[in-house]
Amino acid sequence: MATRPSMQFFQVIKWFPKQVVLLLAALVLISQAVQADESVKQDNTDNLSLTTSWTGGVVPGSTDVALWTNVVTGANSTLLGDDLSWSGIRITNPGGPVTIGGGNALTLGADGVDMGTATADLMLTCGLTLKGQQSWKAADGRTLDVAGGLTRTGAVVDFTGFSGTATLGTVSNDVSGILGPWATAGVGPAMNYVKSTSGLLSAATQTAGTSGTLANVTNATENYFFSAGTTLTTNITANTLRYVGYKTRLYVAGKLVILNGLMDASPRGLIIYGPGTLMIGANRELVVTASQNTSMNNVRIVDNAAGASSLTYSGYNDRRFTIAIGTNTCKTGKLNKTLATKNPAECLQWGFCISNFVYPKCSLKTLVLLCLHMAIT
Repeated sequence: MATRPSMQFFQVIKWFPKQVVLLLAALVLISQAVQADESVKQDNTDNLSLTTSWTGGVVPGSTDVALWTNVVTGANSTLLGDDLSWSGIRITNPGGPVTIGGGNALTLGADGVDMGTATADLMLTCGLTLKGQQSWKAADGRTLDVAGGLTRTGAVVDFTGFSGTATLGTVSNDVSGILGPWATAGVGPAMNYVKSTSGLLSAATQTAGTSGTLANVTNATENYFFSAGTTLTTNITANTLRYVGYKTRLYVAGKLVILNGLMDASPRGLIIYGPGTLMIGANRELVVTASQNTSMNNVRIVDNAAGASSLTYSGYNDRRFTIAIGTNTCKTGKLNKTLATKNPAECLQWGFCISNFVYPKCSLKTLVLLCLHMAIT
């Protein structure tokens, strides 16, 4: 069994009193201790929604990992039989390739796809929906083919354990040349976005931003990086912006920043200072990934002009993303309410908590929201 990592999924903005924050933090810590059970596939082709398809007669649920072992003695092609939700899927040593099909959808959670020791390939011709933060792993020479379509808004995937000689099928790069701001590999300074070349995954390359100003960051379908302290002299727009320096500050200086992805790959953390505005890009989802604690002070976050948008955060180990918003910003309501699409009861499901100005103490790997003196509802 594997310990389930907490999720950094943020779409709620709400003020909580100190006592509620303490309760949320305690419950999140408890939820992090929950372990995923493994359900072993029987040697048959029965629909995966049937008890006869699993040893012990128990269909795996949303907290379980579906496991293919040498209990399956040959190639195994089966159907979902219903919409199913698992914490993850693991392939070890079945007697042949595994294919999961059907007109239904499979939802995967924290445990993702683990083919790290697999001796056989996996093809998913069913619809696949991803939830929260997860990792995908594949051993040398193995193939994971996601042929049935992928839905993943609000989810991120770490491909660190995906071998460079393994193949990811049917998942294409976006127009900028990466799988998307949601797909990363590596930790610390090695953290990077991922690109696919004929199914083989590798670290993406980015264009260097103009040192000190980022004045050349003007293409919404291009990926950029910077490594030194910066004060913006003009509005900037990019698909993604990756910080690769040691520790520095980015001064927005009253300008407009438009991004689909923001990555802090520094060893000591990036601090972003306003005043200024961060508009979520055309994807209508801003994915923030960080190897260190990252903070943003007095910078308004607003929806893309096309409509309601969201922010998704993924932090390595116990890293946090802190948003501190000045009193005036809160009073003018510039932090759009359209981001508030989940209710407080669902916060625990995603493994994060929300705090107010006076008590930003939460569990590990949480998103902390700060609004100075004012409530956001």
